[in-house]
This record gives sequence, C-alpha cells and structure tokens, in this order.
Amino acid sequence: MKNINLEILAFQVTRKCNQKCLHCCKGQMQNVDMSKEIVNKVLDNSECQIKEMTHLVITGGEPTLVPNIFEYIINKIIEKNINITKHVNIFTNGILYDEKIINSIHKLINYLHNKKECENTSINFKISNDQ
Repeated sequence: MKNINLEILAFQVTRKCNQKCLHCCKGQMQNVDMSKEIVNKVLDNSECQIKEMTHLVITGGEPTLVPNIFEYIINKIIEKNINITKHVNIFTNGILYDEKIINSIHKLINYLHNKKECENTSINFKISNDQ
C-alpha cells in the first residue's frame, strides 16, 4: 500500500442549509448528504493510505446539519492515525450547535495536541451568514 501526503482534503458533507444567504456561492440548496461509504472510499482506500495532510476542510451547505457524518469523519481520521499539520477549517453559519459536533471537535483537539506532528495545528471556524 502506498502512503500519501495531501495538501488539502475537503469534505462537503451536505448540500442542505438552514439559511438563504444572499452572498452564498454554493447555489441552490439540495437535500443531499455525504454518506459514510464516500468517506470510506477516501480514508479506507486499499491502494493508498493518507498519512498526513496540511489542511482539513469541512464544509457544506451547513455541516452542522449532519452531525453523524461530521462525527464519522473525525473518528475515521483518528482511527487511521492521520496527521493534520496546519489547519482544520470548518465553514458554518454558526447557528446550530449539536453535542455530537461539539464532542467530535473536542476529541479532534485532544488527538491533535497529543501528537508531536500536529501540536501546532489550529482549528478554525469560518462563520458566515446574512444575520
């Protein structure tokens, strides 16, 4: 199996959104969510294993609308022992808070801070809405 390092890995976890921001460049909202199977195709690939990435991006639509997929991605990254060396960027409108998402972020913070390769990684929330 080939080990690979990525500059950026971005997951658009849903096309759903709970806002209709005038400035949004995502286009029309759709009732479509990422599946665990798609996450597995990326992170459980039998031909190559991601060992490190510089940036992880989680976006949507509104990613907090699918806490199960958000949690699944974080758990898979930890399970696969993937290093994130600079930034985790979460794009959200900042309106919804879910215990699964809060717990997943806390788990990711602990994971990153306990790995020497990741100890300086920042978790950034990019919040944007028309409110």
